[in-house]
Amino acid sequence: MRLASLRWAPAQLTTELGVNRVKMDDKSQALFKLLDTDNNGLIDAIEFLAALAVASGLANYDTLDFVFKCYDFDGSQELTIDEVTLAMKSTLTGLTKLSSDSPPREEELEMQAMDAFRQSGKDEQGNDKITMVAILQYCTENPECRSWMEYYDDPNEIGLNKQVSQQQKNYLLFPF
Repeated sequence: MRLASLRWAPAQLTTELGVNRVKMDDKSQALFKLLDTDNNGLIDAIEFLAALAVASGLANYDTLDFVFKCYDFDGSQELTIDEVTLAMKSTLTGLTKLSSDSPPREEELEMQAMDAFRQSGKDEQGNDKITMVAILQYCTENPECRSWMEYYDDPNEIGLNKQVSQQQKNYLLFPF
């Protein structure tokens, strides 16, 4: 996703939020800059959406439901082990970009996905799919997944502000 695409959606909300277009463009640009860690002018759209969903303050179940639906590429309400791992990896990568934390190792996320499949009686070697209900139940009950959700559910608590300039702080996280 390019910056122009990121600016389009928030621009549609200017009236509802009571914010002028310039201020919304500045907020969008500051957020884009945080996520574009390699400075190539692009960010991963699903990573962006998933990370913002977690930091949005939605209830954990609703957040997880949204995130996993983003990765249900065939709309079957079931996910492969690769889709579950990708959902976890992309979401946590986006969140760690915002917070300046180090993301978990991919192997750790693969182990979580394999555990979810095992616990639901599915083949964790990639030949099976897990239902959306089962992966949501796993993530809401698993202590490690719950701890990730609790850690990242409030941008102000995780120190999201520590890596950005004062001007970016004003545009990103504070009321309009």
